[in-house]
Amino acid sequence: MRGSRDFGSIEAYETYCKQLAKDRNYRCKTKYLEELKYLQPLPARLYNDPKIYSCTVNSWSTISIKGSTYSVPSKYIRKKIKAVESNNEIELYYDEYFIQKMPKLTPGCKNINYRHIILGLIRKPGAFENYRYREEMFPSIVFRKAYDKLKEINNSTANKEYLQVLYLAAVNNEYDVSLILDMLLESNIAPSSKYIQELLLLPSADTDIKVVEPNLSSYDKLISDVCFNTKFEEDITACQQL
Repeated sequence: MRGSRDFGSIEAYETYCKQLAKDRNYRCKTKYLEELKYLQPLPARLYNDPKIYSCTVNSWSTISIKGSTYSVPSKYIRKKIKAVESNNEIELYYDEYFIQKMPKLTPGCKNINYRHIILGLIRKPGAFENYRYREEMFPSIVFRKAYDKLKEINNSTANKEYLQVLYLAAVNNEYDVSLILDMLLESNIAPSSKYIQELLLLPSADTDIKVVEPNLSSYDKLISDVCFNTKFEEDITACQQL
């Protein structure tokens, strides 16, 4: 009907649907009014009312809601949390404390944040080899390259070493760690957590900022000129009145 499925935003799609429904309903308005008196009362609960679920966080710091998997901070492992599902998102609460907000997923999809899971993986590095959400543990391509390089250097210690690298990204700045990894790989140096930690601790170079004091003499002259012109105009006006 529209000629394209591309919309600029979710709001634009919703506006299009509402207008389409409005136009179509207007055509049958007369028949609708005739049938209205025979319709039963609407249900007490709206179709888009929030739904509330009780979930227990498993040992891998994830929960399952309607066939979709979401990660949560590891401090909530084995605790019961409340999930409030609306049309497009899910909010998580522990008692009345707000934990996080997530986009609502279709069944079978997953939303995994490595920062939620890294502590559990560090305690069990051997499980990383066959971890079901392992691909979500590579925030960008440079992390995947670093892992492959570690496997190439020493396959037996690669998992443990990479998880330490990922932990540094979680507790520091992921972007800084990715830059260091890229630099180490370009230099053909093993991307170990030891090197990364040392480079993260290096003091940043001080930037010598020189502030030049402005010369206000030009403003003083401008003000004096304005005052002179104003006085001159006042004198001309007084002469004209005489």
